[in-house]
Amino acid sequence: MKNLTFKKWAMLLSLSTFVLFSCSDDGGDDKPTTTSSPSTPASTANRYSGSASYGDLITFQLDKQNSRFSIFNETTNQSESGTFTTRTDSLFSGVYQVIAAGDTFFGIELDDKIAVANFPSGNNQNDIVFGVSSEIDNTGKINQMVGDYVYVRLGNYLKTDKMEWGVFTLGQDSLWGVVVDEGNNDPGDTTINRPLNYSNNDFTNRSFDGKWTVTNDRIAIEYEGIDGMSSNITGYAYAAGTTSVFLMDFGTGKGSAIAYKIDDNSSVSNISAVYKYISFDQEGDKGAGHLTIYTDGTVDVTFTDGAADNTYSASLNGSLTSTNIPNVYYMGNFDNDGNELYLVAAGEALMFYIFDANGNFKEYGAGSEM
Repeated sequence: MKNLTFKKWAMLLSLSTFVLFSCSDDGGDDKPTTTSSPSTPASTANRYSGSASYGDLITFQLDKQNSRFSIFNETTNQSESGTFTTRTDSLFSGVYQVIAAGDTFFGIELDDKIAVANFPSGNNQNDIVFGVSSEIDNTGKINQMVGDYVYVRLGNYLKTDKMEWGVFTLGQDSLWGVVVDEGNNDPGDTTINRPLNYSNNDFTNRSFDGKWTVTNDRIAIEYEGIDGMSSNITGYAYAAGTTSVFLMDFGTGKGSAIAYKIDDNSSVSNISAVYKYISFDQEGDKGAGHLTIYTDGTVDVTFTDGAADNTYSASLNGSLTSTNIPNVYYMGNFDNDGNELYLVAAGEALMFYIFDANGNFKEYGAGSEM
C-alpha cells in the first residue's frame, strides 16, 4: 500500500471531535501579480526576510488589516502580490488562504516574529518560504542566539534523495556543525556531544565550520566544509528569551535550512498547545492545518489542500516520546502504515518531518503556536 502523509492518513483513522467543513468561498480569487521590482510597502504590513526552499533570498510583507501580501524574490528579481483571507473556522483558524488560477496557497504568521507561506514567490520551484521579522535588530542579541541547534535542510533534492539533518553550535562568532544523517538513521537516535568542537566530536564526512557576523536583520556566514569547499551564505534569526529560530540560505538550487535552538528543559507537557502549520510532501502537494499537542503526547491533526474532499480531522495513533536530542520528539507508526513522525519545538515555533518505514522522506512542515 502507498505510504500515507498528513493529507492521507485521516481516511484510515477515526475522526476527532472537530467538525468537518466544506471548502467553498474561504479564499479570494485574485491571481497573484508578478512584476520585476518590489512593490511599495504597505504601512500596516509586517515585514519578513528569509529564504525559500529552493535557495532563493526572499523579503515579504503580510498586511492583515488590508488582507494583502507581497513577496520580492531577491534572487530572481521578481515580485508577487495579491489578496488573502484569514480562516476563522475551528479547523483552520488563523491560516491565510489564497485561491488563484485554480490553485490554493496558504500562509501563517506569528506576528512580527516568524512567517511561513507557500504563496507564489517569484520561482515556481519554491515549495515553502520561511521568514523572520526584518524589523528585528539582532546585533544586541548574540548571547541569546549562541547555543546548539537542530536543523533540517529543505529543497528540491528531497524529491529524489534522503533528507539531510544535523546539529550545529553557534559560538560568539564561530559556527561548528555536523551532518548527523541523511536518512539512514532516524533523527534523535544519535547521541551528540554538545557543544560541538574539534575536541569532543568526530568531524569526518560532510561536517563543517565557519564564522558568522550580524549585519542588521541578516547574518553573514563564512562556511567551510571538511572537504575544503567553502562559501558565503546568508542567515536570519529570531531570538527571544531562550528561544531562537535560525535560517540558512545555501544559494540558488542548493536549498535552505530551518534550525531551532535545542532546549534542554523541553518536555512534551510544556510544548502542549494548538499550532497552525504549512506542509509540503514529496509528491508536490501543499497544505495547511492545525496540530494540537496534548500534555500526554497525543496529537490531533487537521489538514486541507483547499479541496473539500481533501479536508480532514483525525487523532494520530500513539503519542510523542522524547529522543536523545532535547525538544525533538518522535511518534512511530502513527498511521498504521509504518510512517514515522519527528517534531521539533522551540518556544512558539514548530517544525515536523515524516519518513516512511524504509527511511525515505515523505513530508515536512513548519508553523507556529496559535
